Amino acid sequence: MTAEQECPECGKKFKNLGAHIYQAHGKQRVTEPDDYIPEKPLRELLSEIKEILKRYRNQITVTTVERNGKTEEVEITARIQM
Repeated sequence: MTAEQECPECGKKFKNLGAHIYQAHGKQRVTEPDDYIPEKPLRELLSEIKEILKRYRNQITVTTVERNGKTEEVEITARIQM
């Protein structure tokens, strides 16, 4: 379930804030990677993954893809050597 977010323009809360801003205010919202998982910021998830993998030889790669100033993809790759 997606949490409602407050519009910075009008102060009302919406489940799909990006659509509201685009339709009501004529702007495209720049999405940050942390907006994709509203329950927990991306940096916290990465910290937890790193903590789990700490006992192994590991490699973590985080890739974000931006198009027209908007983050469209976040890819997390974790490799461990047993």
